[in-house]
Amino acid sequence: MAYLTLHTTSIHDIVNISRQLEAIRDVNHGHIAGVPLVLRRRPSEISTPSGKDGKRARREKWLISIEADPEWVARSIDAMVRRAMPEAATRVALPAPQGADWSRMEEFEETETTEADNGLDADEYTSENYWADATVWGIDRPTALEALNDAGGHYATARDILKKQVEA
Repeated sequence: MAYLTLHTTSIHDIVNISRQLEAIRDVNHGHIAGVPLVLRRRPSEISTPSGKDGKRARREKWLISIEADPEWVARSIDAMVRRAMPEAATRVALPAPQGADWSRMEEFEETETTEADNGLDADEYTSENYWADATVWGIDRPTALEALNDAGGHYATARDILKKQVEA
């Protein structure tokens, strides 16, 4: 850990540092403490007086930049993804789809929704409903994944496959 005092008179440096620290604070739940930072200069186009008739021109200047360490940023993004999608950490990839087996299509005729199906139409039936039903029916994950694969990824159809297995 280190402390650094940096003196600058450039309004562009001050604005740049302020914006970067605010962005780091926003990503880190309102805190900057504990975030490893990297201090460097980066080129930036800024408007400066040109000296001709009081007009301004854009010139490249090397502004002070304070950035979060790239490894810390990567870990923070991974943590945000895990919080946003907790099931992603345990999700199992399905095998690549094979050609459709239309010979069994009559087994999958759409039926009317019943109270046992949570009162949801096929279009409203989500992955959360599917996995909840599979758990309630005591279906293990590999069997539920196989039914989902057989149904071409359609949750309501996969639910019907599992329901037939439970009723059998």
